[in-house]
Order: sequence, then structure tokens, then C-alpha cells
Amino acid sequence: MIDTSTDSSIVAARAGDRCAARYSHSRASHSGILFAHIDDVLRETGIAIQDLTIIGTGTGPGSFTGIRIAVTTARMIAQILSIPLVGIHSQELYAAGLIKDSTAGVKEGDIVLSAFDAKKTRIFGGLYRAKGGFPETVLAAGDYYPIELAAHSSANLIGCGNGSALCADACESKGVTLRTIENYLPDAKAMSEIFIERYSRNPEAYADYEKTLPFYARKSDAEVLHLQKITKQ
Repeated sequence: MIDTSTDSSIVAARAGDRCAARYSHSRASHSGILFAHIDDVLRETGIAIQDLTIIGTGTGPGSFTGIRIAVTTARMIAQILSIPLVGIHSQELYAAGLIKDSTAGVKEGDIVLSAFDAKKTRIFGGLYRAKGGFPETVLAAGDYYPIELAAHSSANLIGCGNGSALCADACESKGVTLRTIENYLPDAKAMSEIFIERYSRNPEAYADYEKTLPFYARKSDAEVLHLQKITKQ
């Protein structure tokens, strides 16, 4: 399981009840440490890479470069090993972890805000309701202004991700109480459970690795500039 959509990269593995995870907190190092972390978690769980039966990746939205690194790496492994590849929005992955974290105090029916700073006063975020131990989508992951996320929220909201605190003022203006879990990162067991649950719903949907694509939610600055040049011509 891989996610590098934020400044924090996550690599995790699970074999039966054995789980392992590695985290790093510098976007610049994602590509440099990713394979070392894959080796580490496989060794810790006692898995040889050729014995993997499924791989999961966060698909964004978030850092354009980070999303490409995770999805490209996951696709490569899935192709080489001919195993299923499950892609999940990174916001939903974080929400799933928070819902399953007994220390976070998320109860059945609570709404979780999973949000990453998208710059330009916007948020890569999504809203999820805790249902049966998994996230049920209230507002799908996308590129939003904080007020848009607040407008779809309930009276009480639990936030995670480096963009959740940026929604505080917007939530207050809508009468929403936001409790943010600082520096939250999902653990290996929580991540494995949502990937397995998603795969078990419809295994055929994940048989072809080429169907798992990055989800950027907005055009890059380079694309915007290119379109502006074309428009002016």
C-alpha cells in the first residue's frame, strides 16, 4: 500500500495479522526512499515481493508529483506481478484510518473531513460518514474552497490532514464545530482493511492495473499557462 499525495509518504504491508508501515515527511524524498521503504515493510511482515497478492495506492488529489510517484510505482508492481491494483482517493484513505483509530473518538454516523492544503486558498478535501467501520462518501474528494466543504458538513466535524485546520474559519461561519486531529497518518492495519474491503466488493474492477489512474482534481500550473497561450493565439 502506497500513498505519496502529501508531504508525508506512507508505505505499508500486511500478511495475516502482521502489519508494518513506514512514513517520511519530506515531499522531495518520496521517490528516493519509496523502494527502500517497500523493502523494509515486506521484510518486517515476512513477505517476498513476488508473493504479493494485491497492491493498493492512494490516487490523490494532492501533490501532482507525489500522486504520479505512488500510482506509477503501484502500476509497475501490479503489471510485473500480474496482481490486482486497487486505487482509492487519498482523502478516503485518511478518513478510513481515522474512523478505525480508537484514540480518535470517531463514532458511528460522525462526519470526517479529510483535507490537504491545495494552496491558492483551496483545499483538496472530502467528507465521509463513519458507517460500519468504513467511510461512506458525503462529498467526494475534489478541489474545493473551505466554505464549500463547510457547507456540506454537519454540526460536528472531525478533521485530519494538513488542510483541515485551514477550514476552521469557514466551519465557524456555518455553525460547524471542527475538531482537528493534528499530524494524523493512517496506520497499516486501517489502510489494509479499506483496500481489502473495496477489492472484495468487485474483484473484477481491479484486475486491470491500467484502470487505476491519478486523480489530480485540477489542471497543473503548466497546463493552465499552456491553455492561456493557446487562447491568446
